[in-house]
Order: sequence, then structure tokens, then C-alpha cells
Amino acid sequence: MNSGLKRLGAIIVAAGTSQRMGGTNKLWAPLKGRPLLAWSVETCQMCSAVQQIVLVLNECDLPRGARLKERRGWAKVVLCAGGLRRQDSVKAGLRHISNCELVMIHDGARPFLTPGLISAGLHAVEETGAAVAAVTVKDTVKLIAHGGAVAETPPRDRLCAAQTPQIFRSDVITGA
Repeated sequence: MNSGLKRLGAIIVAAGTSQRMGGTNKLWAPLKGRPLLAWSVETCQMCSAVQQIVLVLNECDLPRGARLKERRGWAKVVLCAGGLRRQDSVKAGLRHISNCELVMIHDGARPFLTPGLISAGLHAVEETGAAVAAVTVKDTVKLIAHGGAVAETPPRDRLCAAQTPQIFRSDVITGA
């Protein structure tokens, strides 16, 4: 199977409330002259591998998202309201993906998505039906036993932190 011939739909999940930001919604914070959220959307908008984009926003952000879509000319973008949890928002986004064999899920608060990262994910998804971007862990991680004692210190060279994008065959993610 050649993923270059498959239709890819992107779900950009951005329905959070930025609770850890003390009431400031990081998605709308400016980064080099444009909202943080715009960076990932525009990467997908310009990427020829991406046929459609579902931008999942908090219900209260839908009008602002519609204005941004219009102002920036995001022709591939469809907006939808998210849910209470990230998984609810992903599910809402999946309902708006149509006729795509592959689905990419990306966190709207991660602005450094690149076409190369998307391409690497598309190649990797061919192996197992799912692929996830990850970075090696820099911290020392401890596994804690019941009672609070350190049970194990796993070697860092075997640990990665999962990030986004995550790319799936459509049947894999909808089945999950």
C-alpha cells in the first residue's frame, strides 16, 4: 500500500480550556504574529498530503475560529465543537472526516508540525496501521511500588514520550 495515494484527513484538537495557563487560552496567544493554533492548521493547509482538516474547538471558541478560518483562507478546514475530554473531542472530529483512509490527530497547542513529520508518519503507518511522533526522555524516570518506594529506574534509552501527530488507518482509529 502506498500512503501517498491515500486520502489523509487531519483532526486538530484544540478544545481545551488552558486551565494550567491561569485563564489565558494559549491557542490564541500570538507566536511570531499569528495565533499559536494557526501554525499547525497552516502546515496542514499547505501540505498536499492532507485533503481535509477538522479543527475541533471549545464551543465558545467556534465564532473566533470561524473568523480566523475566513481571514486566513483555510479552504480545507471544517470546524466542530469538542467535548469535555480529549477523547470526546477526537471522537467529534472523527464524525466530520469523510472519505479518508488515513487520519492524523494533532494537538493544536503544538505549533511545530512540519510536512516532513507528517511524511514520516505516513511512511510509518504502513507498517502497523498506526504511528506516533515521540521524543526520547531526558529525565530520570522512577517506577514507584505500592507504599512509595522506588521499585525500578528504567533505562532512558528505552523510554520515549509520545506526542503528536498520531496517524492511523481510518479503521484502526474508529475501532479504538
